[in-house]
Amino acid sequence: VEVVSGGCPVDAVDPRVTLRVTLTNTAPADAGATLPDYITGGGWFVDMPKGDILTLAQVYAPPGFELQRMTFDGAPEGPGSSEFAFERSLATWNPRLAPGQSSVLELEYLAIDHAGAEVAWQQTPTFQHTGTNPAGRLC
Repeated sequence: VEVVSGGCPVDAVDPRVTLRVTLTNTAPADAGATLPDYITGGGWFVDMPKGDILTLAQVYAPPGFELQRMTFDGAPEGPGSSEFAFERSLATWNPRLAPGQSSVLELEYLAIDHAGAEVAWQQTPTFQHTGTNPAGRLC
């Protein structure tokens, strides 16, 4: 997860923030043949080959951040959707990845009334990382 830009309009009132989320299947190329079924799923779920993963990721923006653009591996359409939940913009993404494959979700937000705000992201729960990561200041 990374904040890749925080563009400021001429009036610097409502800056834009672009967030990039990259998911990678780090299973070995021969995962379907070498890993046990309790790890790979055995190909039993949604017609997936052993070793592939189907992940559900959700990105909740802070209140006042409006989703302007959402791309999946650079394309405007893909395995995901956006909605408004819990008074926040919510992007849902569910890529299917073969071993070694990566996918990138990019979200551009309009940060209404947040000029000068500190930008940080949280990633929970995961195996390798939790916590808040400062990413700079808007405008």
